[in-house]
Amino acid sequence: LKQESVPVIGFVNEGLLYEGDTLRPERIRMLDDWLDAGFELGNHTRWHSDLNAVGVRRFEQGILDGERLLRPMLAKRGLKPHWFRYPFLRTGTTLQDKADVEAFLARHGYRIAPVTINSSEWVFALAYRRAIAAHAPEVTLQRVRDDYIAYMQAELGYYEQRSVALLGHEVPQVILL
Repeated sequence: LKQESVPVIGFVNEGLLYEGDTLRPERIRMLDDWLDAGFELGNHTRWHSDLNAVGVRRFEQGILDGERLLRPMLAKRGLKPHWFRYPFLRTGTTLQDKADVEAFLARHGYRIAPVTINSSEWVFALAYRRAIAAHAPEVTLQRVRDDYIAYMQAELGYYEQRSVALLGHEVPQVILL
């Protein structure tokens, strides 16, 4: 990605850096490696909270709780968290909820990361992990990889066609993976 100058932001759910109550150092190292490679990290709430389910106040607390480790990690590099992405891309059940959270994010220096391509590619990661856990033969793993590539090519083609149909030209795409 770096070689091709692809801008990348990894969105962190800090709760997943723990196993039970134990912070997993290898997960922190993974984030440090990401930053050291020149990529960015953003906030995705502590527990991948669904604004539509938890409400505005709990969601805002989840944003703050999602920067307990992220903020100091970025500060060591002279950075601050400034990217946020809504879990499930859900921005509230009312326009007031949406406005309240957007104002909260602005007060805390966040910019909402856009998404123009949203797929269900995570299903392939799940299938791959399950195949590995089941000690599936290499041919099965290769099929999952091949099917993933075909699926993503179809998704990219679909969204590129939609942008042309809607706007009359292709646009730079932002893919959620």
